[in-house]
Amino acid sequence: MARLFAFGCGYSARALMAALPPGFARAGTARSAARCGELAAAGITAFP
Repeated sequence: MARLFAFGCGYSARALMAALPPGFARAGTARSAARCGELAAAGITAFP
């Protein structure tokens, strides 16, 4: 489940960045990855 969630999160992040201007995407990448990690951790905790 966690692996599937991480895959979906990574896919949506790539799709989002493809739609954004390159400079903006680079600036937001680390922040987005951190947020995705938080969501994944919350999901793993909520669904053991």
